[in-house]
Amino acid sequence: TMFISLHRIFRFAFQNVWRNAWLSFVTITILVLTLLLVNFFVALNALLDHSLATVEEKVNVTVHFQQTAQEADIQQMITALSALPEVASTEVRTKEEALEKFRTTFAEDPHVQESLQELERNPLPSSVVVKARDIAGYDTILATINDPRFAGSIERQTFVDRTTFIKSLQNIKNNARTIGTGVTLFFALIAVLIVINTIRMTIYSRRREVGIMKLVGATNRFIRAPLFLEGILYSVVAVLLTIFIMFPLASSLQPYLNSLFVGAPFDLLAFFGDNFVIIFGSELFALVLLNTLSSFIAIGRYLKV
Repeated sequence: TMFISLHRIFRFAFQNVWRNAWLSFVTITILVLTLLLVNFFVALNALLDHSLATVEEKVNVTVHFQQTAQEADIQQMITALSALPEVASTEVRTKEEALEKFRTTFAEDPHVQESLQELERNPLPSSVVVKARDIAGYDTILATINDPRFAGSIERQTFVDRTTFIKSLQNIKNNARTIGTGVTLFFALIAVLIVINTIRMTIYSRRREVGIMKLVGATNRFIRAPLFLEGILYSVVAVLLTIFIMFPLASSLQPYLNSLFVGAPFDLLAFFGDNFVIIFGSELFALVLLNTLSSFIAIGRYLKV
């Protein structure tokens, strides 16, 4: 009996969708547009996170030591830097490593290679590359490097300040999140109104059928169930259509992203694949909740049983 009732509930729900085909199409279209917007801002947020991580990864301080610097003095500075909580890593490059890297970089330049062969001694200094855990930590690192006790050992230090650019990216990210939330809520409100109107039209078109069902002993729960299920069907179809649109769209956009992020590509298709359950599962849950609430409002207001 339970299975027969479930079969009838599903049948009535599908009939409702089919009878109001135009309204169902509009409802699903709005839901898909809402989900596409949500996914656009999710992808944009991921792109901005990737951009921030890429820029921050390239920020470091390189300290070049004097040719005459003593090993003990160099080690003292490295120890002082490593003790800072702001420091993520310190990488020491010896004179020999610096020369080998220079030789490798200009391996195809015969003039440079010829000049290197004529050198009697290694002209390149030892150095240490310091990376901070956070961009704000470079102020403390630079203050330590510029300590007077290390002045006699340092030839120069290089620090490319990308703080302004990083702050700009963070502002763009925050603004995009705010705009995305506002636009999503706007479309969600439209979706709620459309679902309510669709359920209202379903109730109106089934008013005689509902009356007959009541006469033959149908319970209020049995009458209401297909209307709730109708809202869930809209959610499932909308999420499935969104998935079928998003993956080909992400694949078509990948070549443009590869040209934009040269050297540090962002795989949009892999991002949606790796986070498939989290992204689309959350969207399905939110949509089912939203449409169930809309159905509840419409049924409570327009269905008199």
